Amino acid sequence: MQVVKEGSFTKAAAAAYMSQQAVSEHIRNLEERYGVRLFTRKPRLALTEEGEILRQALLQISNKEQDVKLRFEQLSKGVAGNINLGINSSRSSWLIPCFYTAYRRKFPHVSLSIYSDDTVRLTEQLRHGDLDIMFGVNAAFDQSLDYLHLTDDSIYFVASRLFLKKRAGASDADIDDWTEGCVPAAVIERVPVSMNTVQSTLAKLVSQFFDEARIAPELALRTSNLNTHINLCASHQVGAFLPTGIIPAVIERAKTITSSDERLCVLRLPTDQAQLKLRIDCVLPGGSLAGGDDPLSALPAFKSTFITMLRQTCQSYTRLVDRWLPGGRA
Repeated sequence: MQVVKEGSFTKAAAAAYMSQQAVSEHIRNLEERYGVRLFTRKPRLALTEEGEILRQALLQISNKEQDVKLRFEQLSKGVAGNINLGINSSRSSWLIPCFYTAYRRKFPHVSLSIYSDDTVRLTEQLRHGDLDIMFGVNAAFDQSLDYLHLTDDSIYFVASRLFLKKRAGASDADIDDWTEGCVPAAVIERVPVSMNTVQSTLAKLVSQFFDEARIAPELALRTSNLNTHINLCASHQVGAFLPTGIIPAVIERAKTITSSDERLCVLRLPTDQAQLKLRIDCVLPGGSLAGGDDPLSALPAFKSTFITMLRQTCQSYTRLVDRWLPGGRA
């Protein structure tokens, strides 16, 4: 596992305070024991298919061992452990605070570390054992990982009423109609917009919508920070495309706005909403989930409770937005 992590026999030996010869001999003994090759050496060190099977098995053994150790700790001093969570920074800033205080009361000896990156890189970190849990947005299926569905997000167009009036020439009546129905594609094409970075799943779906609607809006800004999009919308500079999970931030902004023209509108896009769905999953190392009615039963209590609270929060956001629309003005 150290060789896989370091990608080098020399680096693995240094990390384990062993000689390179001892590491090489250990790998050779493993290969002879199982009658397979675990690594290819050229053009660079890489796992063979058999090596990947062994790596996955060792990860599962490590998870089981950690579970046994944590259960012993439960008997002696209560639940303790660490959670390394991979999640988009904008989503974590809204999701985690909603339940963290209650979670901390239940598990005061659990430390939480949050790592932010795009889904592809977070998936790679999860595969290599650097993460325990990943908040996956349309994460590609990998048979070596386990998936627990949390919720589905839709994508909305968000802009201030003043912005729509000035940049799209809309009247109050127009905006009210769009709020109850959807914003015309021609309106989106007439205004500057901000979008996520190119590699984001949300940006790819929005670009697909552009192609189908045959529009090419002026792209003013790209950023993966969804809170930046909200701030730019609130300052009447752009319209932005935001998922359900971030709309509560827009609703929260409403509490600070008194002028009707400065209010933010959350508008549906003129397309099949099923095509704009983002599947939100909790992704874990393979072998983490049990079958049956309680897939979380194989996890330590501190992990299963964290995932349960995360799922409940995601679903509460979805219900909040559903109640708030179609009167979708913040």
